[in-house]
Amino acid sequence: MTSETNTMQHQHPLPYNSNNNDNDENEIYLAAIEGGGTTFVVSIARVVKQQQHEQQHNNNTLLQIGPTSLEILNTATFPPKDEISGVIPTWTPTQILDAVCAFLQEHRPSSPSSITTCATNNDKPLTDDAAATPDTALLSVATSTGRYSAVGIATFGPAGVHRHKPNYGTILAGSPKKEWRNVDILTPIREACGFSNNMSSSSLSSGMDSRVRFDTDVNAPALAEFRHRNYLKQQQQQQQQNNHPSPNAPSKHNSPTTFPPPPTTTPLTSLAYVTIGTGVGVGLIINSQPVHGLLHPEGGHVAICPLEQDTFTGYSWGKERSPYAGVNTVEGVASSVALTERYLQMKMEDNDDDKTKQEKDVIAARHGDDDDANKNNNSSRSNENIDSNNTIDSNNAQTRELLSTLPDSHPVWSHAANAIANLCVSLLLLTSMQKIVLGGGIMKRYALYDMIRQRVWSILNGYLDCVEELSDVQQLDNVIVEGCWVKKNKLGSGLVGAYALALDAYEESK
Repeated sequence: MTSETNTMQHQHPLPYNSNNNDNDENEIYLAAIEGGGTTFVVSIARVVKQQQHEQQHNNNTLLQIGPTSLEILNTATFPPKDEISGVIPTWTPTQILDAVCAFLQEHRPSSPSSITTCATNNDKPLTDDAAATPDTALLSVATSTGRYSAVGIATFGPAGVHRHKPNYGTILAGSPKKEWRNVDILTPIREACGFSNNMSSSSLSSGMDSRVRFDTDVNAPALAEFRHRNYLKQQQQQQQQNNHPSPNAPSKHNSPTTFPPPPTTTPLTSLAYVTIGTGVGVGLIINSQPVHGLLHPEGGHVAICPLEQDTFTGYSWGKERSPYAGVNTVEGVASSVALTERYLQMKMEDNDDDKTKQEKDVIAARHGDDDDANKNNNSSRSNENIDSNNTIDSNNAQTRELLSTLPDSHPVWSHAANAIANLCVSLLLLTSMQKIVLGGGIMKRYALYDMIRQRVWSILNGYLDCVEELSDVQQLDNVIVEGCWVKKNKLGSGLVGAYALALDAYEESK
């Protein structure tokens, strides 16, 4: 095990915005890719040097990760959202990767002056016809001869995250997103970034390119959160030292010197990042390193203790190749898919108990809860959310949006809070996590934070009261927290994590 000094040096490498070199030839350009099953977000940034950061401190395009400031130059989402309808079209993995690679090729820095700053664009296609013909996107841009300083890729899992294995950078066969199974994400992106030309075939086949870093979209944000929180803690400790000079420091008025207070917390060496959206993912930092064991953490599939009299039979995604068949797991209860299906089940159960058939048809037609009701009422509503089995398609994002209409007091949120609290308790008991960061679309329901903390306190039943950070329920406010960048920029946590990966890749490749 490394010494504390070495560990902290690894956690906090020399600032990338160091001002040791002022000429343009030393500009550092990074690319970051956040991969989702429906959309990919690709972004390009320039590392800002110290004096530039001071000049641009009010620039809302700046992203800070630890001591490093990045100026976001270009960002795009593929497939882009339709500007009129707001609907995201369905593209194949090949179409998405082609568009991402085209974007990266178009903005490759052949020289430091070749990239120009432009407004962030999250919705428009790369070219006028990219949305209509994504397969031709690569033909519409010129290929640069340059390359980026480093690239970070953060994607959904399960994915190959071991750099020495042949499946590094590939979505694995166990993915619930069938169309993405065994898709190689790393190779086309690496080639589009100009990294493959100077590598041997053995290095390419093993994924050993230190300028490219690939991990899950939860491990990567965990790394970013860990780096940034450690940096903030160092800054706080430095401020305390400045306010309490050492005993040997000369005193201006020869008055007794104030001794610095002893540290009140242990160094941060562990952190969990949990995202709750269409699925539930868990990224872990333990002993200051991302966890890569047999695979990577899949904490969304651990079993939970459900609330009493819970009649929910599990979410549809869990029926195939999911632990416990998706019944009474974190993802099987707290994901947006599971919560939507639970809500629909609860509504139909209420209808069976309290409504006549005519009343049920009216309610179902209004809420889109029953395909037969739509047929009986000759509803003009589109059936795009109804699958081939004549059931509500919870995979459809528009269907899941109904969750946003529910009040905080709705029972589905109690089930969600219980499932997430069960996961937090497991993390505390198994890994002694110092920080558990909760994110994802479901956690935009801010009432859940307090509900989860209260439930964690109840489940623990006083067992960890001896730990200062867990000595009372209010202390959990500092243990179970929201992300550092939730209110600071418009970039998603996965993209911030991808930039953290790129920074690590750059540091390693120097």
